[in-house]
Amino acid sequence: MRRLLTLLRHDIRLQWRHGFYGVYIGLTAIYILALRMIPDVARDQVFTLVLFSDPAMIGFYFVGGSVLLERDQRTVESLFVTPIRTWEYLASKVVSLTLIALLSSTLLAVGVYGIRFHGISLLLGVGLTSVVFTLFGLTLVSFARSLNHYFLLSAGYMILFVLPFLSWFGLLPFWISIPFPTTASLVLIDWIRSKQSVGLVLYGIGGMAVYTLIAWHWASNWFESKLVFKTGRIQ
Repeated sequence: MRRLLTLLRHDIRLQWRHGFYGVYIGLTAIYILALRMIPDVARDQVFTLVLFSDPAMIGFYFVGGSVLLERDQRTVESLFVTPIRTWEYLASKVVSLTLIALLSSTLLAVGVYGIRFHGISLLLGVGLTSVVFTLFGLTLVSFARSLNHYFLLSAGYMILFVLPFLSWFGLLPFWISIPFPTTASLVLIDWIRSKQSVGLVLYGIGGMAVYTLIAWHWASNWFESKLVFKTGRIQ
């Protein structure tokens, strides 16, 4: 636990130094201004989409840039010749970015709605979305040779986003998008402002929990085989 807390402090300092917090604060302010100008009839739906894209898309790309920066600076190699474990490194990345996502999303919700939103659903929806897609990013960055290569590889992940959005807007039947993590995430995030049935809430929580386990398995296995073992340390 002490090693994890040390890594977490290190990641938060790096994120602050490289402007992650500044970007989030700036984007949050822009989102608040834009959403407050949208008519009430459409605001909730747009709010759901913005709140999804904030932890999912930004966390997905930020974690890739963070790891690639550390790799280029040979920080990854330095870390993994110490007693630090792969799961501690991954957990630190996930927790630090999820904290930013929760802070940004809370400020966004308060800025748009005041206190008229469901806090538990924000915690679950944004938190689980950030965890799952950050882990997806950690999986993908294991294969990337550079930031441009990471962006190129990430194009294949877009199906995780696009197809459920088509269903969300009624262009495809809902059942087609059920297996995708985006749909479970949208259900939980939509719960922040709209009533959801118990069945949909359980589907959202259960779906994101399952994808968290899958994404963690992928991230830990591929990150370890592609990056950690190259340092010469076998765990």
